[in-house]
Amino acid sequence: MDKLLVASEYTEPSFFIDRVLKSLEDTKCSLNKYGLLLITKNISGSIPILEKARDLEIPVVTHITITGLGGSVLEPLVPDWKTSCADLASFISKVENLNTVVLRIDPLVPSITDFSVIESILEVAFNLGITRVRTSVIDYYPFVRKKFESKKLPLVGIGFQPDFKAKFDLLKNLAEIVIGKYGMSLEACAEDIQVPGITRIGCADREEWKALGLDLPKGSPKRWSCFCDTPKYDLLPKEPTCGYNCLYCYWGRDR
Repeated sequence: MDKLLVASEYTEPSFFIDRVLKSLEDTKCSLNKYGLLLITKNISGSIPILEKARDLEIPVVTHITITGLGGSVLEPLVPDWKTSCADLASFISKVENLNTVVLRIDPLVPSITDFSVIESILEVAFNLGITRVRTSVIDYYPFVRKKFESKKLPLVGIGFQPDFKAKFDLLKNLAEIVIGKYGMSLEACAEDIQVPGITRIGCADREEWKALGLDLPKGSPKRWSCFCDTPKYDLLPKEPTCGYNCLYCYWGRDR
């Protein structure tokens, strides 16, 4: 049976290198076929994970998140975007297939996301040969709203997400750069809104299984809220700590 490993949807995997590497090492004792979805904001710090997977002949798809918010009140301990872009170039040099690298500009935040910075990030990614971009719009969990209010940050709309116009404008603006200027593909995670040119997809969608050379079990259901195919195994399940302490984190209630 093929298995999709994830590191991680709950925290920054580079902070738990030893645990992730041990989990990968443990796959040698199994007859299953594995693939790894690596999701990280710490690009240079995650290189050991990539190298260990390669040693074990485990294929990897890497989602690298650069939002342009590093060092701001929203991502106080995340590297700034220029540092991340420099690290991205180093990471790319170690990747054999660029189709297995996805740039995540995630989340987009109304009244805060700076599209001039986003365009600079995309220019670097494009010049490095990256063709896939993934995005989503911020979710205003009740505890996130309280944090925004305490920091006197703008909240757009009164619901769980920004209002329709704000969401549409954010996605449309990004699409104009990603698709219109650079001809890259743009995917949106867990968005219930259709914007021309943007593919709605889940983080662990069947496209990732395909890119990893894995066979998705027949009849696997999708999570209604995010389009993810459900059979996946996170190596850091619901880890309650993360050194980045991002203000918008959906696990922030527990941190």
